[in-house]
Amino acid sequence: MVFRKLDAEEDFSSFERYLKLSSKDKDALMSRMEPFMFEWAQRVGTVASYEKYMEYYPEGAHLKDAQAALDPLVFRKLDAEEDFSSFERYLELSSKDKDALMSRMEPFMFEWAQRVGTVESYEKYLEYYPEGAHLKDAQAAMDPALFKKAQEEDWYSAYEKYIEKFPNGADVPKAKERIEWLKANKAVVEIDYPGELEQTSSPYSNVSSPFWAWDTVFKETGGKVGFRLSGSGYILDPKGGRWVSEYGNCISRGEISVPAGGTESDSYWHASGGHERCNGYAVFTWAGEDAGGHHLEFEVKVHCTHAGCPGTNQ
Repeated sequence: MVFRKLDAEEDFSSFERYLKLSSKDKDALMSRMEPFMFEWAQRVGTVASYEKYMEYYPEGAHLKDAQAALDPLVFRKLDAEEDFSSFERYLELSSKDKDALMSRMEPFMFEWAQRVGTVESYEKYLEYYPEGAHLKDAQAAMDPALFKKAQEEDWYSAYEKYIEKFPNGADVPKAKERIEWLKANKAVVEIDYPGELEQTSSPYSNVSSPFWAWDTVFKETGGKVGFRLSGSGYILDPKGGRWVSEYGNCISRGEISVPAGGTESDSYWHASGGHERCNGYAVFTWAGEDAGGHHLEFEVKVHCTHAGCPGTNQ
């Protein structure tokens, strides 16, 4: 009955309560319940069900059967969720047999790395198996995968990473040629924003007026190389006070990534219910580099006005 309820509710509270009520006879109960739990694990047929059996019966009579079922299931789940927590938990549950488990799992992990076919998947294989049977195969597969990733990013540092990782790689000449081209060209950056902005009413019920909102638009007009900028700054009130984040740090605006010939924007708003910041300035510095490594830095300064402000900051 306990495992019929478990089928319906997927909840172990009934089983736990049964164990608690049978505390004086717990060992005998656990022994009687083992075939039911393994039958349940097989019926459900998931990573979680087999791991649950192993959690309760780490040296159980069906341990090898559970492991045989789990080995391929763990990496099927990994395909779906891209999460190694199931594998880590499997290792934890098999701590007494970890070396044997790692040996059994290696072909499954390499097969998974090949199926995914990314730099990250091969790096994960090498992380667990730095001297694995498929070491050379993984390294050989990573060469074109890393160069492909560098081409997708098309950034000088991505190509340098490829060359550092594979100094004798098949695509090193192409990588060097692309680095040279990127460094010979510079991004042409245009930034549009309102130099002065009059307050409006807040559109949010939980934010007081006066309220200012604007977009800072970043454009690459040269059409050759993209750029990345990170923004941070502060609100400067008319008395010279700086308003930053609640943690005392500059207000972060995150990173903007603009491809060659592309456009991206950053939306920002602030309010001053007590009117302390009315007629002050929002000041942000955007700094970074283009795809050739050329340093970029710009200041965005917006005058946040409030005509007829009832405060003292007019």
